[in-house]
Amino acid sequence: MSHEPTSSLVRFAMLVGAIEVSTGGGEIPTPVTSAIPLTEKLLINAGGWPAMKAARDIVKAGRVTEARYEPPLLTGFVREGIKNFRSGLRIKSADDVENLCTCWESRSSGKICGHSVAVGLALLRPVPAIVPEQPKIEETAAGPEFVALGMAKAKAAKLHLILPPNFMSAWAKGQVMLVVEAEVGANRTMISALPKKAAFACDESDLALIEGLREFPAIFSGGMGSSSRDAFLRFLPSLQNHPRVTFVKTTRVTISSAVVRPGLEIEQRENGGVTVKAKPMPNTMLLWNATDAWFLRGQEFVRCAEALPVGAAQLLDRPLQLEGDRALQFLAFDLPRLREAFDINASEGLRLPEVIPATPAFELRLAGTLNSVTGELLCTYGNRPAFKASTNEQDQFVFRDPENAARILLDSSSNARSAITE
Repeated sequence: MSHEPTSSLVRFAMLVGAIEVSTGGGEIPTPVTSAIPLTEKLLINAGGWPAMKAARDIVKAGRVTEARYEPPLLTGFVREGIKNFRSGLRIKSADDVENLCTCWESRSSGKICGHSVAVGLALLRPVPAIVPEQPKIEETAAGPEFVALGMAKAKAAKLHLILPPNFMSAWAKGQVMLVVEAEVGANRTMISALPKKAAFACDESDLALIEGLREFPAIFSGGMGSSSRDAFLRFLPSLQNHPRVTFVKTTRVTISSAVVRPGLEIEQRENGGVTVKAKPMPNTMLLWNATDAWFLRGQEFVRCAEALPVGAAQLLDRPLQLEGDRALQFLAFDLPRLREAFDINASEGLRLPEVIPATPAFELRLAGTLNSVTGELLCTYGNRPAFKASTNEQDQFVFRDPENAARILLDSSSNARSAITE
């Protein structure tokens, strides 16, 4: 197939539809822009003291990378556990600051979070690179060795994990006491009382328990140890299907290997808002943190989903009410991820909208003289303010299709970048 030669400008116009050029004759006026200076006062006013306090901890820990300020966009990445959030602010004025962070708190509440404030703070107060000291190698404390059944010269042993009798009260206080006893022959004693140079043969469930207990060294030295909520939730997978877990010493506890998919109800609110709430689960206690959730039903621990999105566990604890743009963002970005872990049901009369990529419009603005011309390519979606198409827009946004109320249009900045390189 052959093509007639075309200029880059004409070829670009064919691609995006139209380019608007305004010269006014003679010299082309240079657009006047006023950059808002980035200051700590601006960041505090935007996010408040709680966000600033969290931001200082984030920056001190060195969790901010690629921070930059190209007015009006402040952008960067913030590490949170195993995830990297795209964070930042769109600073239109000292009193008009928009959060760009992709974290759950920002998506659900619309508040300016500590992640975005941290990006600005990292530019104002860069943390010098810390050269880690060579770790001191200390001798491991002597202790019994636990091996698989069938190993020579190893005594058979069975381990028992004892949880507090009033587990709900211990969980509420944030301290769960763990006690581990070892049964060797007719004797049952604290694991810390076992001979330090002996070897003990255990089944697979006990070997998994031993690995999980590595996070609680006090148990090996004293037979018992206190666990925080987060540590206990990390510990539970190593107990799945273990046959000797009890409340006190008498009530058998099951840590199931099954996974429960909770139900989520999406209800329509006035003015296009939505309410998201979990279906009630009678006689069930919820154990959750930012990344994990388990249910305690009687004497059985059951995990909630295998791939729970970060921050989604709070939906199990309380309803989420969203209005306007935040409701659209939830339906476009968060709902698809939640489907991997929850059974989603729409209330009667609510039709979940279709989400499709939007087609951007482009405008080329020229400035300078007839001898020297510079251009700025802007990208526009619907009524949203134009932004530089050559920049990497840090936040994705959505808007209702003006021609079809049952459709949400999704920003795709990659469209703009690919169009420019054509």
